[in-house]
Amino acid sequence: MLSRMLMTPGQLEWSATDDGRCMTVSLRGELDLAAKDETEAGLRQVLQRDPAVMVIDLREVTFMDCCGMSTLIEAHRFRRTRGRPLYFVRGPLGAHRVLALTGVDDLLVMVDDPEQIPGI
Repeated sequence: MLSRMLMTPGQLEWSATDDGRCMTVSLRGELDLAAKDETEAGLRQVLQRDPAVMVIDLREVTFMDCCGMSTLIEAHRFRRTRGRPLYFVRGPLGAHRVLALTGVDDLLVMVDDPEQIPGI
């Protein structure tokens, strides 16, 4: 399991677990400009492992700005160019709002529950 706590003004924590079928990255806290560089570096590390199925769990994200949204879009693009699925577990309304208002939630494969993801 990869795990890292990012100490930023809003504080974002992330952890990555691999159960052999799926790599899950769980985010907790504020996904924003203050956490952008560290979050992108952590996601790159996980993305380079090229798991067959990957999930980014946003259920504990309390805030997301356009920088956080950009980080998610880049992860989506990276996986798509490799023909690998990337699923996002929808976060609370406050954090999800930026994705909904910009239409990005239609671009990303969003689920309400990890049980909805095929093969895991």
